[in-house]
Amino acid sequence: MKDLLLTLDVGTGSTRAGLVMCTGEILGFAQREYDQITPQAGWAEQPPSLWWQSACECIQELLVRFAEYRPRIAAVGVCGQMHGTVLLDADGELVIDRALLWNDKRSQPQVDAFKQQQNPEPWLALLNNPPTAAWPAFKLCWLRENHPELWARVATVLMPKDYINFRLCGVRATDYSEASCYYLMDSTTQTWSVTALNQFQLRRDQLPDLYLSSDVIGQISPTAAAVTGLPIGIPIVAGAADMAATLLGSGVYQPGTASDSTGTSTLLTVVAKQPLLDPWINNLHLANPVWGGLPFWMPVAMPCVGHEWR
Repeated sequence: MKDLLLTLDVGTGSTRAGLVMCTGEILGFAQREYDQITPQAGWAEQPPSLWWQSACECIQELLVRFAEYRPRIAAVGVCGQMHGTVLLDADGELVIDRALLWNDKRSQPQVDAFKQQQNPEPWLALLNNPPTAAWPAFKLCWLRENHPELWARVATVLMPKDYINFRLCGVRATDYSEASCYYLMDSTTQTWSVTALNQFQLRRDQLPDLYLSSDVIGQISPTAAAVTGLPIGIPIVAGAADMAATLLGSGVYQPGTASDSTGTSTLLTVVAKQPLLDPWINNLHLANPVWGGLPFWMPVAMPCVGHEWR
C-alpha cells in the first residue's frame, strides 16, 4: 500500500525531511543545519550542493530509521526558501557554486536604476510586485553586468527547491508560487512575460516550465535513487514556495484569513481573492500555488529579517 509521502523543506538555516502519512500524521523527521555565507555586507550566499547533500543525508536517515516503510512511499514533495538564484549550464552543472539568496542585496543598484528609468505602475499591474533586490530578475542583471563570462553560460535559472527536484528527477521546472516572485511572470496569463523578458534581456528557454504545485513533474531517477536510497520511479510533484506550503499546512488559505510566521524572517500574510496593488505598501504577492484545488493570492509583508533561532 502506497500511503506515505516523503517531504523536503530546503530552508535558509537547514534542510528538513519528513515521512508523513497521507492522513497528515508525521512518522519521522530529520534535519541538517548550515549557515549563510556573507563575503561582505549585504551579500548572502549558499552552495546548492550543500542543499543537495543535506537533502540526501536527511532522506537516508529516515529510510534507515523507518526501513519497513520504504516500499509505502507514494510521492516526494519539496518546498523551500524563495528567490535563491541557482544557475545551471546546458549540461546541468552549476555555473556558480553559490546561489544568491533571498536576502542578498548586491543588486540594489540595478533596482534603483530600474526605478529611475521605468514607470512603476505598468510593472506593478503586469507582475503584481514592486521591484526589490530579492527578485531573481535583478540578481541576473547584476550577474550580467559584473560577470558577463559567467552569464554567457547560463542555460536555466532555478530556485532552491526546484534545484533539488532537478537533482531528484532531472527536470527543469518550477511552480506558480515561485515563478510569481522572479519578477518575470505575467500575473494575468500566469506565463513568463515577454515584456519582462525583453526588459531584463532574458530568453524564454532560460526559464523553467511552469506547473501547478501538485502536478507530477518527474520520477526518482536511477542516479538519485543511488544517493538517497529512494526507490526508482517514485513520482515527484512540483512543490511550492515555503510560504505557500506553510499557509496551506496551517489551514490559512481562505480569503480573509491571516498568518504570522516567524523563522529566519517574519512574514505577516493575509489571503485575498485578488492581489492588493499599492506601491506604498511593502508587500509580496505569491500567485496561485493551487494544491488540491485550492487557488489563492497571498499579499505578504516582510517587516523583519535576519533572526537566527537555535
